[in-house]
Parts: sequence; structure tokens; C-alpha cells
Amino acid sequence: MNHRLRVAGRAARLCLLMLLALTGISRLSPLESHAAVFAVTGTTHQDYPTGLQAQPILILLSLGSPATDASATSVAPLTNGAASRPHSAHSTEGSVSEPKQQRVHSRVAGRPVRFVNNLVMSGRRLASDSLRQATASRPPARKLAPTPTVVSPTFQGTISILDQRTRQVITPVLWRPGCPVPLEDFRLLQVDHWGFDGSEHQGEVVIHKDVAGAVLQAMRRLWEVRFPIERMEPVNTYTGPSAAVAANNTTALNCRSVRGVPGVWSEHSYGRAIDINPVRNPYVAANGTVLPAEGVAYTDRSRRAVGMLRAGDPAVEAFKDIGWHWGGDWTNPADYQHFSATGR
Repeated sequence: MNHRLRVAGRAARLCLLMLLALTGISRLSPLESHAAVFAVTGTTHQDYPTGLQAQPILILLSLGSPATDASATSVAPLTNGAASRPHSAHSTEGSVSEPKQQRVHSRVAGRPVRFVNNLVMSGRRLASDSLRQATASRPPARKLAPTPTVVSPTFQGTISILDQRTRQVITPVLWRPGCPVPLEDFRLLQVDHWGFDGSEHQGEVVIHKDVAGAVLQAMRRLWEVRFPIERMEPVNTYTGPSAAVAANNTTALNCRSVRGVPGVWSEHSYGRAIDINPVRNPYVAANGTVLPAEGVAYTDRSRRAVGMLRAGDPAVEAFKDIGWHWGGDWTNPADYQHFSATGR
């Protein structure tokens, strides 16, 4: 009976020891920690090796570690630096070669220690359950809306031989027999452009095949700098070329004479010139005549309006980069809408 009581007391002390190790001895001062060791085990820190004397938490963990084999040899605590001495599992209690408080019966490494191990595992499960409950009590993390992927529009431009539809549209309004260039030498240039509404549009002009590639390059640059062009529509959208110009429509081919010089073909007759936003960039003759008349308000070039062309602007430089000339650099007349390959 006494033996069983001693074993039960030892197991109870081990339980308390493990609870101390798990719940808070690391928060105690060194003096308090050693006192806790003494209260539980009946030993002082001088009874342990020098390396452990300053670390009572390690002492507790070492004393509380369960044995892996119930029949394994028990180990007594180290005393005053002496090496541990194994005891047979059948050692009798009558042996008094060591103090009673340092004798550990083999059964301590069996059922009582397994009880302590089960207690520790139960504590861990309890702690895990508490952690899950604490986590579940937290408000759910707010899910952020995914950042929308912004896909930048890309420029599209094509050069093609005039199809039957286009031939019918431009004949005889923009071209007719007797013009300086045969119809076969022109190409249809279809390009993306930004409108005055800030949206993407597709427009078209008819241009000479020899300059079509260069003009396509310049139009790509206008797209990249987001220069707005209000309209680039086929001439049959209007009642004639004059109506198209009055509507601020951008055009290229137009078989006609130079203004004020009958019998001299304009560069537009050759498909080597383009007029961009003609109302916002009007033609101003030496005598003050403004064409189209709708562009009178924009002869004041200090104005800041959408689609206006000014010296040094990226749109102007885009055409100069392909070797073309800008009519806005002229003085008498000034043709702010006009770009040409020859400077005429």
C-alpha cells in the first residue's frame, strides 16, 4: 500500500511538474523557478549538472519526459555532477545506497508516466480546440475585389488595293478620268484613331501607293499620342467634298486644282497630301479668306480646342518624322490642316 501511495504521489508530482512546464514556469524569475522545482520534485538546483542549474525549465522537461518502453531501465536524477547509474527493473526498495527521494521505480516509467503523457496530449488538444474557437470567433477577413485587368487597345491599320466598293465611292467625286494619277495607283488606308469623344474609331482615306506605308506610320503615332480625329469617313457619307470638309472630315485624295490657281493640280490630286480636322485647322488665305467658313473661330491659334494642330505638337512631329511638311509653317497662305510629301 505504501509503495502504491508513493507511486501515485510521484505521478501527481509529475502531472504538476508538466503543467508548470507547459503553462508558465518560463515566466518566473530564476529564484521562483528553482522554488517550483523544489516544491514539485523535492530537489534543489544544486542537485543538477552545472549546465542545467540556470535552466529549471529544462529540468522540468527532462523529469517530465515519458519513457518510450515500460520495461526500460529507470534513471535517477543526477546528483552533484555524478554520472547517472542504471538500476535493474527488479531492484529492491531495501537498497539504501541512494536517498529514497532519488529512487524511481520502474513502474514510474510505465503506467504513471503514460498517464502523464496522456494528460499532456489532452492539454494540447484542449489548447488546439481553444485556438480554433478563438479563430472562429474573429470576424471573417474581408475579401477584396479582384483588380480588373486593363487591356490597352492596340493600333490596327491596313493598306489594300481599291475594291469595287471604294472605286464606286470615289468616282467621279474624288477621282475621274483625266486626273494626273490612274486609279490603280491609289490604295485604301484603314486605320484606328481616337475620336473627339475619347473613344476608338476606325477611319479610312485613299492615298497614293508610294506614300501609303509612311502615312500608316504617322497615323500609328497619332494613335499612340491619342491625338483626336473627329471623322475619317468615306466621301459618300456627305453630299460632296465641300460638305465633308465642313463636317470636319479628314480626307486625302481629291482631284482638284490648287485654290486660286486654276489648271494646277493640287497635291491632293496625286494622293500625296492629307487634311486633318479641317474645321479646327482651317486654311487662311493671304486676303483673309477662311476655308471652310466653319473654321473662322479657330483662326485664333492661341485657342486650346480638341483636334487643333500646333507647332511642336506630337501630331505635327509625327508627319515631319516621315519627311512630310506642315502647312501651318506657311505664312501666306497658312494651311493648318494640310500635310504633304512635297511641301506644296
